[in-house]
Amino acid sequence: MIPKFLNIDSDETYHLTLAELVTKTDDSHAYLFSKEISLNQYGNRRVPVEYSYAEGKLVVTKINSTAFEEKTPLLVGDVIYDVNGKTIPQLVNSFGKYVPASNSWGKIEKVKSHFLSTNRDSISMKIERGGHNLSITSRTYFAKDIIRTPNKSPENWKLLEKQIGYVNMGILKKEDLDMMYKNLQSTRAIIFDLRNYPNQTIEPLSQLILPEIATYYLFTFPETDYPGKFYSRKNIIGRRNKEYYKGDVVVLVNESTQSQAETTAMMLRQHPKAKLIGSNTSGANGDVITFKIAGLDTRFTGLGAYYPDGRETQRIGIIPDIIVKPTIQGIREGKDEVLERALLYIKTNN
Repeated sequence: MIPKFLNIDSDETYHLTLAELVTKTDDSHAYLFSKEISLNQYGNRRVPVEYSYAEGKLVVTKINSTAFEEKTPLLVGDVIYDVNGKTIPQLVNSFGKYVPASNSWGKIEKVKSHFLSTNRDSISMKIERGGHNLSITSRTYFAKDIIRTPNKSPENWKLLEKQIGYVNMGILKKEDLDMMYKNLQSTRAIIFDLRNYPNQTIEPLSQLILPEIATYYLFTFPETDYPGKFYSRKNIIGRRNKEYYKGDVVVLVNESTQSQAETTAMMLRQHPKAKLIGSNTSGANGDVITFKIAGLDTRFTGLGAYYPDGRETQRIGIIPDIIVKPTIQGIREGKDEVLERALLYIKTNN
């Protein structure tokens, strides 16, 4: 990177070069906070729609209204495969040069929010609709002019079907655990959705559902008195518990399952009837070290994180037992294909 820093000729180039340096950590915990990059590289205007990523394309899932009451030419279900002359994989590569991530799927997760952002007043796109390919241009708007109607608030736990419980780990709090378990402990299976970031519930939850004390991951720490030397520590969870949960424990994960969420998934995997379903997680387990580089906030992962048997998790992620990824067709039909596969597994044990 030294030659690149020597050739810097503007503030923008300086910030982009710093971002490229940070990106080379290949760490989804890392970032560089730069208003210069946010404004010039990504833009502060966007198309007023929401979308999901699948199969290298974007699927429009919601149309937001605007303060100007103007309609976008996009429709729910449209599949976007080109933005301003670039395919979605090309956009990933373009943005990804300045966005650190532990692996390719984590890179997509971190850059996908920028795909329909710009400083221009419009974006041209190529889309698939009803079996036809169309070229359209949509106006863009500042965030203050986009009216987002809130989605229905999700429940922190519920019964999906008779004898099958569902827990949203992103909103479940410590104080909810006892009531949740009281309501779901007699079910045949509990689905723990970790496609989010949990609320420090890992230890008390382990004491409810695990049958015994278990080592669920290893950390390596730097020996500060001997640079280059590290020591490891086993991390223990659970307790001896005759009243542990006897049903199936099914854990939903994907590329947004990161850090504490990955550790929680490793804890749940210690259950004797656990099954992980979804796609590889972020691969950024461990703590976060925050500091400044050239006056800008940055950070990276500070500890090594491993499976109990010593296999690496960082840059790889927690690997599910059953791989399921969203499809374009499934998103168009409003399906949660990962959740559907979990229900199938519970009913068929396959």
